[in-house]
Amino acid sequence: MASYDDVDIFGPPTPLPDIGYGLEPMEPTPAMNRRDIVANYLQKIGYDPRRSYQMAEKMVGTGEMMGEFVGGASEKLARERGDKLGIALSYLDYMAADPRLAVPTAIAKKVAKKGITSLDQTKKMIEADVDEYARSYLHGGEYGERQPQVSPTIKALIEKAPPNLKGKQIIEWLHGNYKKGVKPQELEHLGLDEFIAQNPNATMREAIQHASDNKVLIQKRYRRGDDDAPTIEFEKSTPDTDPLDGSDLWRNETDDILYDIANPTPADEYLFDELLSHYNKEWKMNYKSFDEIPTTMHEEVADSLAKQRYKDNPYELIEPVSVGAIDANIGRNTFAFGNDDVGYQLFVDGERVTNYDNVAFSRTEAELQLRDKMQEGGDLLRMEGDEIWDVTHKQWVDDSLPGGSNYREVVFAWDEAPITHNITDHFPDEDAIASALIRDRKLADGKNSLHVDELQSDLHTAGSKSGYATPEAIDKLDKEYVELYDNYIKKYKPFEKKMREEILAMIKKYPNKDGPKKILSHFEEVNTRIFKEGDPSSSYFDAHRNLRDFIVRHNFDQDFNARKFLDVVGQEYDEVSLANKILKNRTSKRGVVPNYPFKEDYHVMGLKQLLLDAVSEGKDTLSVSGSFPIKQRYADRYAVFYETLYDKKIPSAMKKLANKYGGKFEKGSLDLEDTFGSRGVVENTPSYTADEIAKAEINIIHITPEMKEKILKEGVELFGKGGQVGGTLDKPLEGNTREIM
Repeated sequence: MASYDDVDIFGPPTPLPDIGYGLEPMEPTPAMNRRDIVANYLQKIGYDPRRSYQMAEKMVGTGEMMGEFVGGASEKLARERGDKLGIALSYLDYMAADPRLAVPTAIAKKVAKKGITSLDQTKKMIEADVDEYARSYLHGGEYGERQPQVSPTIKALIEKAPPNLKGKQIIEWLHGNYKKGVKPQELEHLGLDEFIAQNPNATMREAIQHASDNKVLIQKRYRRGDDDAPTIEFEKSTPDTDPLDGSDLWRNETDDILYDIANPTPADEYLFDELLSHYNKEWKMNYKSFDEIPTTMHEEVADSLAKQRYKDNPYELIEPVSVGAIDANIGRNTFAFGNDDVGYQLFVDGERVTNYDNVAFSRTEAELQLRDKMQEGGDLLRMEGDEIWDVTHKQWVDDSLPGGSNYREVVFAWDEAPITHNITDHFPDEDAIASALIRDRKLADGKNSLHVDELQSDLHTAGSKSGYATPEAIDKLDKEYVELYDNYIKKYKPFEKKMREEILAMIKKYPNKDGPKKILSHFEEVNTRIFKEGDPSSSYFDAHRNLRDFIVRHNFDQDFNARKFLDVVGQEYDEVSLANKILKNRTSKRGVVPNYPFKEDYHVMGLKQLLLDAVSEGKDTLSVSGSFPIKQRYADRYAVFYETLYDKKIPSAMKKLANKYGGKFEKGSLDLEDTFGSRGVVENTPSYTADEIAKAEINIIHITPEMKEKILKEGVELFGKGGQVGGTLDKPLEGNTREIM
């Protein structure tokens, strides 16, 4: 085996270039020779020529720090500076068996081993820094298991960045080394740009410390269901009358048809054909033209057609019922009302509580939202003498995919989030990023799995629609808001004047009627919101919608028709409503969706956290449902989104995780008996339906011993592969829509 005595590990020195100009070449000094040797070595291990000579000069004493790296003596200095490479290379002078160094070969051989040992020590020191600054053990699993989370950006800074970078150089390195582990989506939350701007001479150590103090950490909060917990059940019906005032649900449609008959336009030709066809069918006639229908029959025919249209797609009334003591806590006129096409309106104690920014478009979502609205500020789920039970979604998941055991819900929250939010459609956590519904299930091959029934993000669903409140976007909107609000007021003032005149005329005409007086009271409330509470956080943006709903619902008698009343101020109403809509759409984005991490890959973050749980709990696998049960659980209008998330994005992320940590990914199935119960066989054929078999199809990560060991030792990187940061208010993300749960 070759020894350092007969192998030149550095290679021949690089001669100085001849720069011309007729100058005599300068005789290299011993220090220059040392520099050239060290520079050559640094180039061999990956440094560019310019950088290698800069570092070599400092190491051998020809630069501004002469004598710093004299063999052996420089180790202490390098340690003080936090220069790990310098520690290792402090022995290079001795390691080179080169006569120009004037170092005896015997000494070189003696310290060679020390130099190699120093490199090993450096590796250990780097790992210690990764553990101290990049890795966190603060937030374990459900039972406090040791579950490390790793910041890939800080890890890259420690392991791969030159240690003597300062100030702006650090920022330049970070933004130029995304391929070396720096994650731009993480970088925007570490605050390094601001830190360096305030501390232009900051060292690498100081930058790492600052980033570590500001790194994103995920806190997991678990909620459990209980078979003995009180539950809210719901009754469904398809009524013909309004649950509030008892009027026919198709009456507004009848009024619209009659209005079009009295005020025909070329676009109404299809309506007259439909009326004629309907009349002939229902009245057993064979008229050739609508004009043949007697005028006295128009209202009856219009009402009959409107009723038929309603029956083709009726509204659903969802009313809460319960067990035991909960009954007493359910107020009158508490229900959800609508269908999947128009959405569901929510009422609690007769008061409309619909969230117009997140209207429910499925029965399941309507029930969930109604239950949450009923729960607000009350003790709806308290059994006498007991604590309040955690609100869970288990009963809705069980409707489509029952079975398994140990159901729980987990919220992935941003620990020490700099700003909270109120986008809490499903959970009250004001620092939530995403959430999941999980339970233990058995796979078709008999393995035990931590199974994910649903994985979603209310926060980033909202952000994908309207963008995020970055500082730049907020500043821009502040300026736009002033102009929009001024224009809005200009349009509102003439409307307000005309509306007031009409209301006062009604009161004068019907002095003994309560209806006009109620409209005036409601109108004054609207004006207060608009003129005195001109704050974007106020609720006046919904004022016109609420006012119109109020008026339309109050057809007080035959002499007063709400639609005709609105027609009187129709043009002004339409203009104001449009201005109001523009203002609301613009201003509602202002600070509503905070700039939280994992905008585009919250599902990846959730999968990593659940993989940690599966490993900690000793599960054989981590599995996630496909889109089929999700689509059956929720609205059809979001089928494409569910298919994209559960059949494409999640399987792709799971496959990458399996490859990264040494696991195995495959498509598979849940155990049907564990899921749906024992059905026996019919003529040697299992009795499970095609839908049940489809619901059981899942995505699986098989947790190998290698994967378990690696994850428990190293943890998982919080941020995955990502490109440039997006999703600002100026450019909303595309392809997402309302989410689930």
